[in-house]
Parts: sequence; C-alpha cells; structure tokens
Amino acid sequence: MLKAGDVVGRVRIERLVGRGAMATVYVVVDDATGERLALKVVDLAGRQPRERFEREAEVQGRIRHPNVDEVREVLQVGQLVGLLME
Repeated sequence: MLKAGDVVGRVRIERLVGRGAMATVYVVVDDATGERLALKVVDLAGRQPRERFEREAEVQGRIRHPNVDEVREVLQVGQLVGLLME
C-alpha cells in the first residue's frame, strides 16, 4: 500500500480515497504542474486479469466525454498497474 508522500512516476501520493475488491484509489499531485489527479492502483493476480485491465485502460483512454474520467497514463506501481486519471 502506498502512503502520503510516496512518489510514483511523475506524481506524489497525497491521500487514500478508498479501497475496493480490485483497486485502491489515491489523490495524487503532479509536482511539475500542481494538478490534482486520481491514481487507481489495481492488484491483479495472473496474466488474464492484467490484460483485461490494460485493455480497459486503453479503451477508457480513447473516450472523451464529460461524464468519463480521462486516463492520462498507465503506470507501473511496483508489481501492480495504475491508471492516472482526471
């Protein structure tokens, strides 16, 4: 689990938002721009769930709609995968 102050890629963890069955969501700050974003970190075991999640990230990253958060980047968070979102 990440904690406040940890750095992942280009962002710094600010606080935990919540945890579900498959993912943990954090508020993060891009230190270069000051922008606050969300980082959804998914704990996936095995190859098939990981591939499914990466496909989901790719599809969500192509959607532009006011009711859908934009995926900015897919990050490696240790052994886990993270989505950096609006």
